[in-house]
Amino acid sequence: MSRAGDPLAGLSFAPSGYLAEKPAPREAWASFCPDQPEGVAFTRYAFPPGFLVINHLLNDAVCDAIVAECEQQQGVASTVSTGDGAAGYRESERRSDYINPKSLSMDIGGLVAHAIREMVAPFARIEPEWAEAPEILRYPVGGEFLPHADADVFDPQKKVWNRTENRDYSLLIYLNEGFEGGEIQFPNFGLSLAPRRGLLVGFPSDGRYVHAARPVTRGVKYALVTWLATKGSPRTGPMRAGRIQL
Repeated sequence: MSRAGDPLAGLSFAPSGYLAEKPAPREAWASFCPDQPEGVAFTRYAFPPGFLVINHLLNDAVCDAIVAECEQQQGVASTVSTGDGAAGYRESERRSDYINPKSLSMDIGGLVAHAIREMVAPFARIEPEWAEAPEILRYPVGGEFLPHADADVFDPQKKVWNRTENRDYSLLIYLNEGFEGGEIQFPNFGLSLAPRRGLLVGFPSDGRYVHAARPVTRGVKYALVTWLATKGSPRTGPMRAGRIQL
């Protein structure tokens, strides 16, 4: 007998216990299991060491709402490190622009902090201390990011990577589809990933994980990014303004 509030109330089951008619379609899953969080698939050994890839970390509705607001925002030219430490930055020639999440109605910082605490930290086996304030990057046609590492700069004379940023782990959450190009590539691993709405990609920020964002050839790509500093890791000096305590 079903009780009041029982999520199984009113459903018809076959003798075996399955739904009598047919499986609940994907678009009905939220109403079929309203008391449960969204399902998460975490596959071990499918990617090189250090990578964390989570499909649908953010659902379509959240992603669409963020992008809709971003489309109404004037972007700010992105900056990249000059390679001389945390105090040196210059405007990027090819990274297009970024949108400050604080200009949006949604609490992007809170959303990212929750994802880091509940999903990224336990799955990636890291102990984050803080994260840089997230940015939303906008790549129009031709927008790309040449090969680089997020924490290190390569010294071509000594052939070594030098740490210049207080970053230990990098996170990207893709917010939309409907564009072409824009893959993220990791040449040291022969890995290329096509952006998908709600997809999270995480990886260490050092020189082993040098990566590039391939040019967008049609449409516009939006990506939410942040970088984590883990407890006990070395610091290079002052960090960029703004951070999320975790």
